[in-house]
Amino acid sequence: MKFNLFSRFSRSSEEPEVQEIPDAVDPGEYTGAATLPAFSRNVPLDLLLEDNTLQLSGKLTAFSQQELTIQRIPGTIDFPILELGSRVKVRGYNEQLEPYNVRATVTLSNMIECRVRDLELIPYDNHRSSFRQVLNVPAAFYTIEDTYLNMPQECRILDISTGGARVASSYRYGEGDVLRLRGELVKGSGYMSFTCKVVRVAPAGSGGFEYGVLFAQLKQRQISDLTNDIRLILKDTQRKLSD
Repeated sequence: MKFNLFSRFSRSSEEPEVQEIPDAVDPGEYTGAATLPAFSRNVPLDLLLEDNTLQLSGKLTAFSQQELTIQRIPGTIDFPILELGSRVKVRGYNEQLEPYNVRATVTLSNMIECRVRDLELIPYDNHRSSFRQVLNVPAAFYTIEDTYLNMPQECRILDISTGGARVASSYRYGEGDVLRLRGELVKGSGYMSFTCKVVRVAPAGSGGFEYGVLFAQLKQRQISDLTNDIRLILKDTQRKLSD
């Protein structure tokens, strides 16, 4: 059976003062930082290597004109130790839940805290109409012909919205492949399945790949269930960040 689901598809000698931040900070209020986003401590930050391999997720605890300090989210055990001087990407959302990406340099890294500086905004062209919730949950891809879900191909959902998802997998797919994505976003809430099309492929380190997938038009009940799960995840994350 054939499916036609998609018709289109220098560091100075003097350290800058580090300030404790309120719920949202607009770097534009600081001299020399007008191009940076309005950081928020109510939404977690992800820190990735240049090849997009996720290293840690944490909460923003301090901010200066050039520097961010990220600490563990309550309930997590430790951070991996990163090489000082390495270039990384910081990914997050502002108070309006608009995504941003910032390139930075690691200046401190231990099991409970990571500090980066030399912040540089990465242009982000975003045309999504729905908020994309950051996740890191196990899931599985299935070929569209596997109607009985007998041959799962393990993956992890990194973020999701009602329009699509970003997924990491060691399996190789091509742009245009139509798959079924299945996973449980909130433990105990039940599994959800989405028919999707691969619209972006990028290497993600360790021989794996990162995929951007576009969902086929969801039914209203699916949209409602997914939106409810996203709200639960965001509420739980914000609760942890406020502890």
